[in-house]
Amino acid sequence: MPNTLLNKTIVVTRSEDQADGFVMALRNYNADVILAPTICLQPPASWADCDNALRKITDYDWLIFTSVNSVTFFKGRADALQVSLKRNSLKIAAVGQSTADKLQNLGLTVSLIPEIFSAKGLLNEFSKMQMKNQRVLAPGAENRQNTLQNGLKAICLEARFVTVYRNEPVRSFPNGSTEKLKQKRPDVLTFTSPSTFKNMLSLTGGKLFEEWICAGSQIAVIGNATQKAIQKAGYQVAIKAEKATTHSLAQAISTYYDE
Repeated sequence: MPNTLLNKTIVVTRSEDQADGFVMALRNYNADVILAPTICLQPPASWADCDNALRKITDYDWLIFTSVNSVTFFKGRADALQVSLKRNSLKIAAVGQSTADKLQNLGLTVSLIPEIFSAKGLLNEFSKMQMKNQRVLAPGAENRQNTLQNGLKAICLEARFVTVYRNEPVRSFPNGSTEKLKQKRPDVLTFTSPSTFKNMLSLTGGKLFEEWICAGSQIAVIGNATQKAIQKAGYQVAIKAEKATTHSLAQAISTYYDE
């Protein structure tokens, strides 16, 4: 690995239980990483809707996962209810290689991985298939983007979306991270979702964040939704991952400083 990020301070804002792979990828480029999660993952306020869908799992032709989180929470709930997801009649689609890897590690066969790791990429693949008589179940986050929902409802017989986790803001940064953030201006602030960005503004009161940007800190993101949220708030995105993975984001940051 090249030393492209040597002496560069990179802030990771994704949830602590998701950050290990990203932190490791950045450290492989010799970055100084500050783990400052702005969100934590929580189960839904009620499992009723998800449980109802699981009890009717045989009604569905496709099961769609757009993130590792959706796999983790949905499979955990299925196991708790003793509902098997291994069914010949149930095909599984995964957005992103990491999502597919998680499913395969759990012994589940993935039938479709769109070439473009996004909701639009998945909809593009489904548009090439006969979906008008298909019933689709898509577990995911609370208050997710409407792109996939609207697209699937337009082409499928039934598209059901159930909440299996929530992104909740943390109340403070982990011990040690706050002091590091005050003592050393980050070279790059990374955001993997709109919520990680919005909660960073809340945790820093906006003032500290503004000081970082004015002093030259760059913003790096995954996904169009994250980029749009940041631009809407009046900030520029300098670095964007080619694919919707943290490995791709680490690579993009490395390339930015290698040019």
